Amino acid sequence: MKSQPISAAYPILALVFGILFSSCQKDEEPNQFTGSQEEIEEFLTPELTEIMTDLGLEINTGNTPPNIEGNYLAEAVLMSSSVAGDVPGKRFLDAVMKFENQNNKDLSVTFSYAQTIESGTGIGALIAGSQDSFSAILKVEGTHGTGSATAQLVMVISGKMTSEGIRDFQWALFMLDNKGDSQYIANNTGRVFKELDNIAEKTTLSIPSGRLAPGLESSRKSAIGR
Repeated sequence: MKSQPISAAYPILALVFGILFSSCQKDEEPNQFTGSQEEIEEFLTPELTEIMTDLGLEINTGNTPPNIEGNYLAEAVLMSSSVAGDVPGKRFLDAVMKFENQNNKDLSVTFSYAQTIESGTGIGALIAGSQDSFSAILKVEGTHGTGSATAQLVMVISGKMTSEGIRDFQWALFMLDNKGDSQYIANNTGRVFKELDNIAEKTTLSIPSGRLAPGLESSRKSAIGR
């Protein structure tokens, strides 16, 4: 899929990202979120939801999501992007996604992820879906490399749960505040990834293993790195 620039949406993005955290706070109250399209749009803002879906992200709704607890290895391939210089189809660093403490009464879940030179922790995480399909809607603090400021971003992870892992895996992220650190992608830009073989397999790893040929790892970007 070709990268779809969102420069036309920039006039509204400052407002979108500026109010994101305040609009999220209401929906983090226990038993308020029911996984509806309207509530997801309120959590993300309708404008950001539209931008993500325009870039190819599928967002699942519903209040009976499958249990997604566990670790999953994602071999990330760029599907679409609004980041300058990005090329769809490029491999990025593998990532291990970890979900735990899922609560289907209030549709909450705990999230973290790790790449070779990057990691992040959820500071607000909701889950929607039905049957085997789900979307995790996440506010995340991420760190790239050493000595970097902690960036704030929003992520959505979607797919279908199987015994092997997350099929039809998609991972969208958008930068809210990079704290002026040049190692990160620019504010109000984002990427959508898919999985190399369409399934993020279950794993016992907490960080990706070095499965790449020598020298290849250094040629790949991390998710929120420039």
